[in-house]
Amino acid sequence: MFLTDNYYHRGFMNQKIPKLYKYTSSDTAIKILKSGNVKYSSPLIFNDPFDFQSELRFGNEKDEFIKIAQNIITDIICSRKNYDINPSDEWGQSILLLKKLILEDGHCPDPVKETIDQVINDFALMGHDTFNKANENWKINLSKSRVFCLSEVNDSILMWSHYSECHTGVVFEFDIKEELDTFFSTAVPIIYKSDPPFFITVEQWIEDLIGHNKIDYKKLNREYPYFKSDVWSYEKEWRVWIILPEVEQKEYSFYSIHPQELKSIYFGCKINIEERKKIIDSALSFNKNITFYQAEKAIDKYGLNFKEFLL
Repeated sequence: MFLTDNYYHRGFMNQKIPKLYKYTSSDTAIKILKSGNVKYSSPLIFNDPFDFQSELRFGNEKDEFIKIAQNIITDIICSRKNYDINPSDEWGQSILLLKKLILEDGHCPDPVKETIDQVINDFALMGHDTFNKANENWKINLSKSRVFCLSEVNDSILMWSHYSECHTGVVFEFDIKEELDTFFSTAVPIIYKSDPPFFITVEQWIEDLIGHNKIDYKKLNREYPYFKSDVWSYEKEWRVWIILPEVEQKEYSFYSIHPQELKSIYFGCKINIEERKKIIDSALSFNKNITFYQAEKAIDKYGLNFKEFLL
């Protein structure tokens, strides 16, 4: 039910990856350039406790879930409507048998009604237990996850302040090249929502179980980590998500970047001149074709202008 691939297959969201940017401090920038590695962090240490860390949502508390499940299953069994039920499924067989008994008798005899009530109750409890197990598996997946966050924009004064040490750091520009087949080529855009999405609803789960409308659980698991509160929408985030084979004690992992993917470096408007020189030297050793830009405070707006920094 849960994703076991090390990382997503390229293009599963069917969106072309644009140029992406990473905001960082000067010290971290030098470490990245000298090592050729970037840090993928565990979602457990994200600054937003709602990002990725929330449990899977099914929309109903236990009592409410059971009541809804009972109503739906009762309707399926007692209704004369035709449902696309999988006859090879154990639960599907039970429901079809009960439907047949009711149709033959034209009403619901007491012994049949007792059986129906028991089937409905067992069915609803099984669904609730299934959802609990799904959340347990999700927590295991969460502890094995590593994430690298990027942005579509390089001129957010908020992100320059938050992630690039008050405009004293840099922004890396990555030109994602799918032919290099790196982790970056699996980046997926964040979907911003005002409320957390449901993983699946009880109605969808029942329809899946009886074969009426099958659920692509793998797709759902792939999409769930890419939802985030719309208060963060200004970040225009893209995310690279990988799952480790086993849980590790360290809450981060390092993975290499390809020199050809690092296209440009933007210096903050308050960067230290000596730090800028160190970054340039390290960058040219990593990729001699990198272009450099210097940020300047705009006069006519609360914003930044970038001017190519000629060596």
